[in-house]
Amino acid sequence: MNNEKLIQQQMLERVASSFITNKPIRLKWLEGNDLGYTSCSEPTTIHVAWEHCYYTGLNNDDKFRIRTGVAAHETLHQIFTNFDYTNKVTKKMTRGEAAIFMQFANTIEDPAIEYFADEVMSGWFLDGLKFSIQRIFDLSPEINNSQNAFTQLINALINFGDIGFVKGSFTFPEAKKYFKIVAPIYNKAIVERSSKKRINYAIKCMELTKPLWEEELKKQEFFEKLLKEMQENLSKKGEGTNSEPSGDKQQKKAKSEVAKRRDSAIRKIKKADNNANTENNAGNNGEEKDKNVSERSESEESKNEPTNNNCNSNTTSETTSETSKTDSEPTFEPTSETASEEIEGITLTPEMASKVKPICDTSETERAKSLKAIESLSKIIEKELNSKDNKTKKTDSTDINIKTDNNPSLKKYTCLNKKILPTNVETYSSVVNELSPQIKSLTKKLEKIIEQDVDETRRTTSGNYNVIRGTVGTTAKIFDKTKEKSNKKNIEVLLLVDHSGSMGGHKIEIARTTSIILAESLSRLNIDFSIIGFAADKLGYNAVHFHYCNRKENSLSQRSSLLSMQPGGNNFDGYSIRYATEYLKNSPSNKKKLLFIISDGKPHAKAYSRAGLNGVEDTTLAIKDAKKSVSLFGIGIGNCDPEVLLKMYGKDFIHVKDIALLPNELSKRLSKAL
Repeated sequence: MNNEKLIQQQMLERVASSFITNKPIRLKWLEGNDLGYTSCSEPTTIHVAWEHCYYTGLNNDDKFRIRTGVAAHETLHQIFTNFDYTNKVTKKMTRGEAAIFMQFANTIEDPAIEYFADEVMSGWFLDGLKFSIQRIFDLSPEINNSQNAFTQLINALINFGDIGFVKGSFTFPEAKKYFKIVAPIYNKAIVERSSKKRINYAIKCMELTKPLWEEELKKQEFFEKLLKEMQENLSKKGEGTNSEPSGDKQQKKAKSEVAKRRDSAIRKIKKADNNANTENNAGNNGEEKDKNVSERSESEESKNEPTNNNCNSNTTSETTSETSKTDSEPTFEPTSETASEEIEGITLTPEMASKVKPICDTSETERAKSLKAIESLSKIIEKELNSKDNKTKKTDSTDINIKTDNNPSLKKYTCLNKKILPTNVETYSSVVNELSPQIKSLTKKLEKIIEQDVDETRRTTSGNYNVIRGTVGTTAKIFDKTKEKSNKKNIEVLLLVDHSGSMGGHKIEIARTTSIILAESLSRLNIDFSIIGFAADKLGYNAVHFHYCNRKENSLSQRSSLLSMQPGGNNFDGYSIRYATEYLKNSPSNKKKLLFIISDGKPHAKAYSRAGLNGVEDTTLAIKDAKKSVSLFGIGIGNCDPEVLLKMYGKDFIHVKDIALLPNELSKRLSKAL
């Protein structure tokens, strides 16, 4: 990765992470046709295109603006979108229905999260978001290029949600008809704060438009395309961290320019429909006419309002009624008579386009301020990267001699030791605050163990003669032996954390949480500790060690580096355990050494297969050797094989299924070791 890519990556990661509690964001650059997405396997990693057709013709500053906008959009999904609930809803549908539903869900959710963006974002991140929305709209084709009525409806709804206008003209009358039906629902859904309610609005829109998409769904090519899009969108996972803000954020927010456009469009639709209905009822007297129009308007409002939150195909009785009325209606094909139908005041004509104010209307002063902030952050990160490169040059070697007497073939393997730099301290502090109960629990238990560390006098049959007990003559234990304080604080703890690819998802979250709980507890007790991640077959090295904290550097700032834990590669357990053992042996000889190893089980590395070694057997041997000089304990997470753990660790391991039980288990093992 070149330096520019790395600087932009870290800039976007840091700012994105600052908006979210307990979810440090990582960014990966995309190659290909996708502009951006979030993957199920890496729920806190956002993917953004480094190069894309939407960037063509832009200068470097504007390319960064659109990358920022895509990163901002994906971050907003992390904050406001409840993907777990979306998945729950789609499980009740057929594959085809789910694909259709996701079209409506996405065209509501995307403008909705952008509507609430200014509650959590500001400055150049918000500017980038607006710029990307405008850019995508400008380059998107007109809706009259759509191949069928359903696609035309969806494209019109995308335009309507993003900008408040429809780009191009309706060529399918039924697409126009259903747009007028669901656009008012969309307008309400986009400003709805609850992600669940937005999803229920999408269900209603899906049901109301069933006559439009039912026939199309039977066409295999159309179905496969929708299914592919659905699978990509469902790869997003999780629940937003801030979908229900409190305090001032729940007050009615000032409407954006786009929201005003949508409101104006809905009023024009209703006015046109009411005028048409009034003309049809011209034979009635004026009073009756007004009454009918009023009742009809109220009925439409009621019909557009979801009546329950159940996620099933029969969302409302009104939906069923609407569907039954339209099932028998014929489908339309565009003809010269029906082509190019516009909705006055909503379809964006060239004349209107020249008068419409862009949504990314950042003033020159604000833009200059943003550029200055970007330049400042860029310099900070560039300086850090240069510093990191210098430090890496000093540590990118096996600077601790590893004993390989039992496995001479391991001597030829290389090891990279990388020091991990601090991340966002404010975000880390928020995470620590969330874990406060577990941290306090472990700290309290360890304090109790240390408090019990006092001088103790025991009665024995040898030692210093006790005159009083000797005179009484009622016991043979007439001698005293004094057990001095063991100085239980005089210990050093090393936590070795598996970073292999199999540690993805929930497992790396457990490992990260465990590391933070242990680090915070030990730091509060002034006990020396180090935390090292281990992986294999990465960056051209057989073994890779990620140094987060060590006995000399474990400040709050340095501990924030724990948020950077990410899985990838293999795990060369035997090598890394030998490394950790030697690392601890390098500490003062009078210290008690404790080694904790977090892993999800079976070792796997190219070094084992190439040398014809059994990973489990080699790791078992490494653990056996380590126990001669350090107290060692394994923490198994995920779907571990208990038999494999038992073979490698003996009885010195636990299987963590509930993170809440971890402090108690750790304190037990620490107590035993001390």
